[in-house]
Amino acid sequence: MAAAAPLVVQEKLLLPSIGVAQEFISFKNCSMESEKYVCIRETGAQNQVVIVDMAAPMSPARRQITADSALMCLDKKVIALKATTAGTPGDALQVFNLDTKTKLKAHQMPEPVEFWKWISATQLGLVTASSVYHWDIEGAGDAPVKVFDRTPNLAGAQIISYRTSPDGKWCVLIGITQGAPERPQLARGLMQLFSIEQQKSQPLEAHAAAFSTVKFAGRDAPSTVISFAQKALKDGQVVSKLHVIELGSVPGGAVKRNAELFFPAEFADDFPVSLQISERFGLVYVVTKLGLLFVYDLETATAVYRNRISPDPIFLACGSDSTGGILAINRRGQVLLATVNEPVMVPFVSQQLNNPAPSFSAAAAAAAAGVVRRGQVLLATVNEPAMVPFVSQQLYSLAPTFSAAAAAAAAGVVRRGQVLLATVNQPAMVPFVSQQLNNWHQLSSSAAAAGAAAGAVRRGQVLLATVNEPAMVPFVSQQLNNWHQLSSSSSAAAAAAAAAGVVRRGQVLLATVNEPAMVPFVSQQLNNLDLALSLAKRGNLPGAEGLVLQQFERLFGAGQYKEAAECAAESPQGLLRTREVLERLKGVPPSPGQKPAMLVYLGVLLQKGKLNALESAELARLVLAQNKKELLVNWWNDGKLEASEELGDMLSAAGDKDLALKIYQLCGASGKVIVALAEKGDMSALQAYTGQSGGSLNYLQLLQQLMMNNPSGAVSLAKMVAKQSPPPVDVNTMADLFLQRNMVREGTAFLLDALAGDKPEEGPLQTKLLEINLVTNPQVADAILANGTLTHYDRPRIAQLCEKAGLYMRALQHYTDLKDLKRSIVNTHAIDPQALTEFFGTLSADWALECLKELLLTNMQANLQLVVNIAKEYTEQLGSGKIIELLESYNSYPGLYLYLGSRIAFSEDPEEHYKYIEAAARTGQIKEVERATRESAFYPPERVKAFLMEAKLPDARPLINVCDRHDLVEDLTTYLYNASLLKYIEGYVQKVSPQKTPKVVGALLDCEAPDDFVNNLILSVRSLLPVDALVEEVEKRNRLKLLTPFLEHLIREGSQDSHVHDALGKIIIDTNNNPEHFLTTNPYYNSLVVGKYAEMRDPNLACVAYKRGSCDDALIECTNRNSLFKLQARYIVDRGDQPLWDKVLGEENTFRRQLIDQVVSTALPESRNPEQVSVTVKAFMRHELQAELIELLEKIVLNNSAFSSNANLQNLLILTAIKADPSRVKDYIYRLDNFDGPAVAEKAIEFGQYEEAFEIYKKFGKKVEAVQVLLTHCKDLDRAHDYANKVDEAPVWSELGHAYLEAGQVPDAIASYLRSSDSSRYLQVIEACTAAGCYEDLVKYLLMVRKKVKESKVDSELLYAYARVNNLGEIDAFLHTSHQANLQSVGDRCFDEGMYEAARLLFTHIPNWGRLASTLVRLHRFQEAVDAARKANSSKTWKEEAVDAAGKANSSKTWKEEAVDAARKANSSKTWKEVCFACVEEGEFKLGQLCGLNIIVNADDLDEVSEFYQRRGHFEQLMSLMESGLGLERAHMGIFTELGLLYAKFRPAKLMEHLKLFGKRLNIPRLIRVCEEQGHWKELVHLYIQYDEYDNAAHAMIAHSPVAWEHVTFKDVAIKVSNVDVYYKGIRFYLQEHPELLADVMKAMEVRLDHARVVLMFRKEGALPLIKDYLMNVQKTNILEVDEAVNELLIDEYFEGQLYNPPFCMLLTCVDLMFVPQVNEAVNELLIDEEDFEGLRSSITTHDNFDQVGLASRLERHELLEFRRLAAFVYKKNLRWKKAVELAKADKLYKDAMETVAVSGSPELAEELLRWFVGANEPECFAACLYSCYELLRPDVVLEVAWMHKLMDYAMPYMIMAVKEYSGKVELLMSERKEAKEAVQAQADTMKQAQAQANSFQMLMPLALPAPAADPAAAAAAGYGMHPAAGFGGAAAGFTGQPGYGGGY
Repeated sequence: MAAAAPLVVQEKLLLPSIGVAQEFISFKNCSMESEKYVCIRETGAQNQVVIVDMAAPMSPARRQITADSALMCLDKKVIALKATTAGTPGDALQVFNLDTKTKLKAHQMPEPVEFWKWISATQLGLVTASSVYHWDIEGAGDAPVKVFDRTPNLAGAQIISYRTSPDGKWCVLIGITQGAPERPQLARGLMQLFSIEQQKSQPLEAHAAAFSTVKFAGRDAPSTVISFAQKALKDGQVVSKLHVIELGSVPGGAVKRNAELFFPAEFADDFPVSLQISERFGLVYVVTKLGLLFVYDLETATAVYRNRISPDPIFLACGSDSTGGILAINRRGQVLLATVNEPVMVPFVSQQLNNPAPSFSAAAAAAAAGVVRRGQVLLATVNEPAMVPFVSQQLYSLAPTFSAAAAAAAAGVVRRGQVLLATVNQPAMVPFVSQQLNNWHQLSSSAAAAGAAAGAVRRGQVLLATVNEPAMVPFVSQQLNNWHQLSSSSSAAAAAAAAAGVVRRGQVLLATVNEPAMVPFVSQQLNNLDLALSLAKRGNLPGAEGLVLQQFERLFGAGQYKEAAECAAESPQGLLRTREVLERLKGVPPSPGQKPAMLVYLGVLLQKGKLNALESAELARLVLAQNKKELLVNWWNDGKLEASEELGDMLSAAGDKDLALKIYQLCGASGKVIVALAEKGDMSALQAYTGQSGGSLNYLQLLQQLMMNNPSGAVSLAKMVAKQSPPPVDVNTMADLFLQRNMVREGTAFLLDALAGDKPEEGPLQTKLLEINLVTNPQVADAILANGTLTHYDRPRIAQLCEKAGLYMRALQHYTDLKDLKRSIVNTHAIDPQALTEFFGTLSADWALECLKELLLTNMQANLQLVVNIAKEYTEQLGSGKIIELLESYNSYPGLYLYLGSRIAFSEDPEEHYKYIEAAARTGQIKEVERATRESAFYPPERVKAFLMEAKLPDARPLINVCDRHDLVEDLTTYLYNASLLKYIEGYVQKVSPQKTPKVVGALLDCEAPDDFVNNLILSVRSLLPVDALVEEVEKRNRLKLLTPFLEHLIREGSQDSHVHDALGKIIIDTNNNPEHFLTTNPYYNSLVVGKYAEMRDPNLACVAYKRGSCDDALIECTNRNSLFKLQARYIVDRGDQPLWDKVLGEENTFRRQLIDQVVSTALPESRNPEQVSVTVKAFMRHELQAELIELLEKIVLNNSAFSSNANLQNLLILTAIKADPSRVKDYIYRLDNFDGPAVAEKAIEFGQYEEAFEIYKKFGKKVEAVQVLLTHCKDLDRAHDYANKVDEAPVWSELGHAYLEAGQVPDAIASYLRSSDSSRYLQVIEACTAAGCYEDLVKYLLMVRKKVKESKVDSELLYAYARVNNLGEIDAFLHTSHQANLQSVGDRCFDEGMYEAARLLFTHIPNWGRLASTLVRLHRFQEAVDAARKANSSKTWKEEAVDAAGKANSSKTWKEEAVDAARKANSSKTWKEVCFACVEEGEFKLGQLCGLNIIVNADDLDEVSEFYQRRGHFEQLMSLMESGLGLERAHMGIFTELGLLYAKFRPAKLMEHLKLFGKRLNIPRLIRVCEEQGHWKELVHLYIQYDEYDNAAHAMIAHSPVAWEHVTFKDVAIKVSNVDVYYKGIRFYLQEHPELLADVMKAMEVRLDHARVVLMFRKEGALPLIKDYLMNVQKTNILEVDEAVNELLIDEYFEGQLYNPPFCMLLTCVDLMFVPQVNEAVNELLIDEEDFEGLRSSITTHDNFDQVGLASRLERHELLEFRRLAAFVYKKNLRWKKAVELAKADKLYKDAMETVAVSGSPELAEELLRWFVGANEPECFAACLYSCYELLRPDVVLEVAWMHKLMDYAMPYMIMAVKEYSGKVELLMSERKEAKEAVQAQADTMKQAQAQANSFQMLMPLALPAPAADPAAAAAAGYGMHPAAGFGGAAAGFTGQPGYGGGY
């Protein structure tokens, strides 16, 4: 059997099996950044990205994403996308978190990204055509950071890899380009190595590279190395090497190692595509394009293994950190995982590695095995010149001790020239194969078996060597390790698949390191012991036991003890970590200056991991001997030591009992655990441990023993014994034991625990316990009382003892008399202030105030702070007013200051704020006064101001704050000025509030302050003060001139503030200092302000200012007031503003006339601006100032102005005259020539000035328009005719013809049309002639039209006109000419109008024999008619002829019978109707009925027959006809319906019967309408029910109840109606007309009634008793209104004596069942008054329809406990948990409180209650709460509270339960985890077993033989191949669009 391979290749995933198409399995579409994810882009009609999680590969995620590239992050579900956007240069990059569905970062690169890769979990490396960038996904910036530029050697290369070193200091970029011309298929690899620290690059040649860290021998720290693989063509020779180079500056020089990469001849053009490094095993994996895998040792660059892992090209590979192997994807979609076979690796290296490349060519392998071609005679000779080189080179010195001749002899080969008698040298064959070939195919021990497998025959025969075909493939696949393709025959594909060691094509292979096989493989197959040992140590691999033992013995024997210790410590699988080795190392004497070998050994182990028990004990012995126990503890805490009894003994002796106990427990030393627990005093743990171990204890003996040795342990034991039921030792006995030995402290501790139950019978013992401690140790007694666990002792006695012992606080808590309280409370020096403060919370308000007075009276100075603190704490209870009054009564302003200081921050009481300021001022707290006045918003400003002015504080800032905040600046200024505090005035305006300087100045001026002071004050503030307010203040006091220096100063400083310039302007106007110049040149003043100021002084100046600022309103107002209309007119014209014009020309302007006069006379004539004229004219027009506008325009246009020839103005003048003064229009028409004539004429027409319009058209030569005016508007046809004769133009005649035609003068119209030859309106002319009968003129007109128009209409009308004038000759002539007339239509018209001769001609010419026959009948030309009918063969014609013949016989009977026969022959509905109607007209009803039966079977004719009969009053005959028709075979619904209608109208008695008999065959809607019209209500109801219109049926029965209503029918209908309103109408109907049946009908409608609405209805009617049964029946619905109605009924019946005389409260209780709020509340109130809490609880529980919160509020104030308990119950029902708990706590209903909290489910409420029990000294309730609220309380909270308040005993049951629960959960989780782990392990074992079985024959050879050359075309298509068709320059491109990398990616 072959040795196991050191590398395991397994199927991991087959991409096509998860739906990935073959075309997407390429370098361009696939990415695999790490072992976690594979990402595939699928493009096409629907773009998507397939994300394969390798942890669950069969469940890929598909996302609709369109991108050019997609990369999954190394360890997170984060995807990076790259895409090109149309119209945008470069690539868009985006990164998304797929779990959170958020965009992490995005950036638009300015240039395309040729290659990118995740270089870490948070960084992407981006490679463009010129540079390399790093993009930090979690960094602050969005843009990538440029790292370095690409070197020229990579220009044009296809980038395939980019990596960075682990420390981020080195980068390497890999690309490939086309190979040399002599070897184009061998791609050239290019590499750029860049140092980030040095910012330098080095170009190299390599195909793949990777960084790693290695700790070389002699190095103190790991080194960064780069490994790269190259295959280059140098000097015509192919150089293939792997380099491992140490990077950086290293003392002594960097380590550089290299090794050959051996490529078989068939793989000559193959090259590396990926290099991965296993940090776990220290191996280098080199993967080539055609599927070869090389494995090298990283540290030594030693070849370990080589195999072909894929028959298809590989294009992606990455490392697998979890397994120490690699993952690869090939072109077939296989994902391969190759890992180290750990148990095999070391033996393989140590034994087999002496032949690093035992590869043979296919021919050599075949010769060595004795295999020849099939069917040939073998002449096998030795090629002597080639034999020795072959052996030395190809066999790599496989048999270096043999010469070529010896090798030939061993193989049975003879010299050249002889006839080959090839025999097997049987004695030599097996040794040769087993020893010299190094067992490379490990044949079975039988040489015969080898011979049989190779097809060889025995010695002495002529060798005819043939292939044993059935055995060949098994031999190759099993014995030759199956990776070198021996055969090139037709079975090459199968051989190749087997030879590669890869499962059949298309599967996903999982290639992992075979850990059990790796070391044996290296040691045995490669015979490299050092490498095998290194691998075993580095990867902790099995298989190197012998090597390690030999090395240790060698080192130990050589005296290299340190090295031997390191060897033992680093031995794989802990081989040498035994007692024997330890003893040997202990016996080694230490060398001078070196550590002992044992310490070296243990130190190495501590660095590597955990020590075993022997090593841990030895280390403890050494460390404790040096008194360094803390080191041992640290190592234990770090998990470096293993527990043992020996180790525990040593630690126990060293004094660390706790750690020793842990170690005893871990190692199972039960006896020593009990002793340790007893010494420790952990009785609970002791009991638990003994219970588990099954032992028993003598408690009394153990207790006495512990009292002597471990008192605390004795207390613990006594407590534990006391808690047992019954206790094995009496409690009194145990207490006596403690007291007899004067162990008061221990006895106290025991008794506290024993009395924890706080039972009444334990009262004397509780008192004694407290007395003993109060006498001997008052502090202990204080602690006991603070705990609150004892409540049944003698409280007065204990109070006195507490006071004597100086425990005044405890005395206060126990005294109940005010005098005692006052006596004790004054001892504040011995009372904790906080406790005393809390004590005041238990006193009433009056007692608390009395006690405070006592404190102040006794020692105010000492107790003031305490009093203040108490007052602060209980302000709400005592009242702030009383506290202030108390402090003021003792003139304690410091106390008042302290008290109010705590309230001022949140109080809004003005009085408190005032008192605080006053107290602060009186206590000299000036800064606090200043702060309060500055920050407080609630003090009364006037009072505070008055107080501060009166107090005259040395610092005026508080007063300033008050006055500044509350706008009391004038008072402040006056006070400060009068008090000569001028500095404060200056400080206020300069620093505090410069904005209020104007008020200060005003107040100073009022105080007659000096002008210099005021000016200096203003100048000191300057630009900070508001100038407008200052001017206003000064101006009010007529002191504006005072500001002149200030204003000039501001202007000199360049101020452009309008207020400054306004003020200066006012001063200039007042001083008359050339104001016009200022107003026109100054650009900064406010025109409106200055103008208003100047208006009262000089209106012209005001107008100047207004004009400058375009202050229209102000200027108009000023000029109106001062009659400056000329100025106003000029201004408005200049402004040219339409809104301004609208304002001044409005009717509300009383000065409009004066303004218009000035505009017309002065302003506008002066203007030369057309725009101004235009705006003015538009304004006049908009305000319809027609007369004024005319006047204005005449002045402009007619007076030779610049605008006289303006066409627009001329148009406007004429148009205005048309509107306003028509008498001037003709004059303007004659005088003006430059206006728009047609437009003006249209306007004139619009205003009814037709003559003027006619003149305009004449003037402008518009003749057609002129005649249109005469015709359309003047209505003067004669004048128009004269004008047409005058101009004599065709268009004019046409218009005149149109007018004649419209006027009905058809001959004149035709005459006009003939003169104009106008045929456009021939249709209107035809219509007019037809209406007027002017057919003679029409013939003339149509003859003219026919010459121009070829239309059927024209010819047809001409024929008709000929017929009308009876010109038969012209008709006959016309028919024999070419024409387009519709002869049939004309013939029909002639026939219909009685022109039978003309019709005859036309029908004859068509010919239409049927119509001709009819025509001849009309002409009484019967013989011709018969002939025509015979030709026509029409039944209709026969019928007409028969009728006519019968009439001719002058016999009525004959005529009718013949007509009937003719109609029967014709069988035409129309004919039947004609005959039928004729018979009816003649009174022949039987014949008419006979005809009618043939008519009424046609539904379309039924109504016509019925109408004909009814119109003539033949109702009975019509009903007879319909009744006869019911039995016809073709009877339809219309007959039945029509008969029903006739019954309804004329025979109602038969209607109902008819409806019931034929209800299914009736048109019910028609009958419904008729029944409504005829008032047949009963039948109407029947029809509604038949038609399922139940709502209408019910309405009909209600509306017409005397006739239509039936009770049973109504009930049936009522339950089927859809509109609920019908129910209530029906109920109201029954209530009014049939109240006795009301209950019955309501019962039927009960389900669909709104009961509340019913109750309201009957209550309104006062008829509730009628529906009592109904109400009682529906009362269960808990409807408010129903309940109230029921209540009313019950109450009424009670008072009427109808009930069985129950008490009224019983009545209310009954009513309470109805859920009525008012009744429920009445019942509740009655029960409260009767103090029946049980009945109240029942009422509240059963009926909830009342104001529950209101009831609870009332009950919580009740004096009886049970009613307050009910209040809590109601709050609990309303989910007001906190309120319920508070009530329960107040009444000490602790059980209720706990139940409420448990029901609430609120952890916060449970924790709050728990802490309250602790604060209330209720330990029992504390324990009970832990039980009740177990689910709501967190163990950490319980433990914290119990520990802080010494309640651990009470909390212990809870903690035990919690620990048990959590332990159970942990055990369950661990059990589930263990089961899952076992299941996974079982599955892994099964898979491993299957894998081992599948690969048992796969790795027989240490290094596989070369494979035959792959199909070049297939290789080129798959990737990396350099075939011209798909390589560089070919059509197929690489993944960046450039030709390269074989085009297959």
